[in-house]
Amino acid sequence: MEHGYVWAIYRAYDIFTADNNGSNLTVSIASPGYDAEAVYSPDGSMIAFTSTRPTNIFMADWVE
Repeated sequence: MEHGYVWAIYRAYDIFTADNNGSNLTVSIASPGYDAEAVYSPDGSMIAFTSTRPTNIFMADWVE
């Protein structure tokens, strides 16, 4: 822990969404590499997430 808090970066991480009660689990962002740590934009139309893709931070249009 001399480098602070660190966690593993798993290439199989994808982003899922679900209803507030956990039902309707759906894969929302699935691609090779680490995609995680997602947040919705205030109006719910976009998702920002961390990725191992070349630019590291992504915004994705959100379609329900």
